[in-house]
Amino acid sequence: MLWGYSRTSANEPATLEPDPELGWRNKPGSYLIPPWSPSGSSTKVTYLADGRRDNGSRGSDKQQIMFLGDSFVNGWAVSDEETFLWKVQNRLPEYAVENYGVGGHSTYQSLMLLDRLLTKTQNRPTVIYGFSTVDADRNVATEQWLRFLTAHSRRGHVQVPYVTLDGNNALSYHPPAEHWIWPLSNRSAFMNVLQNGIQSLVTRQRSGYKDRATQLLILEMARRCEQRCRNFGVVILTNLDNELQPYANFLKSKNIPFADCTMTLTPDLTVEGEGHPNPKGHQLWADCVEGFLKSKILSHSSE
Repeated sequence: MLWGYSRTSANEPATLEPDPELGWRNKPGSYLIPPWSPSGSSTKVTYLADGRRDNGSRGSDKQQIMFLGDSFVNGWAVSDEETFLWKVQNRLPEYAVENYGVGGHSTYQSLMLLDRLLTKTQNRPTVIYGFSTVDADRNVATEQWLRFLTAHSRRGHVQVPYVTLDGNNALSYHPPAEHWIWPLSNRSAFMNVLQNGIQSLVTRQRSGYKDRATQLLILEMARRCEQRCRNFGVVILTNLDNELQPYANFLKSKNIPFADCTMTLTPDLTVEGEGHPNPKGHQLWADCVEGFLKSKILSHSSE
């Protein structure tokens, strides 16, 4: 097989832009995404000046609830008013629910974005991290993830910052890196296989500690919020690789509030031709997240 860029997003407008630290970020603007299937409809995506996805939040004097995470938090593949965070905002009008989810972001990228946001706000927000178990591969930049990012670079995400574990099992932070594209790999199957094989050898040890690294990153989020936030919590949105239990046990052991909002992404809950949750799926998430906020977070809010 030859190296080639994916054509799945060729007709989509670029909704992401490069960021020297994060790798990529949401590109402010209003976008109309073409349908992913003959029976589908166009999708409206709006990013505000600070990169938030518009979810109807209005009023700077309200207590902030910042959501961080990847495309599931972002609400990719459904229109603004269909995302679960738009629905949560409507149900909690006394709060400013803010959607800082970015497609493809890892836990590490969310941690860096959190640091950036906390330096800009004068308030003590509530911070919720929307976690998916697939974030573990992204955190350590496995070869498969690097290759996927580069193949889909027409959508704007090419390089990714990542972490490794040092000899003391502590986090080491690395600047954005990308998948190798060797000369002639788009013409020679041998060159393509060789480049992928060598990068797999270079990165293969990372998969062995991806879960531990991810747990430490979540713990870093919680530590950042100890003095600078009202509360911190985690909502687990997907469990695509069936590795949820170690994370649930870890969150319990560290007394980090969390909710298991996972659902099976069956055809009736996903956007046809795309795969992300549809409005029905977002409704389920909204119910779970609202209940978590009311029972575990907002009711325990401290000044």
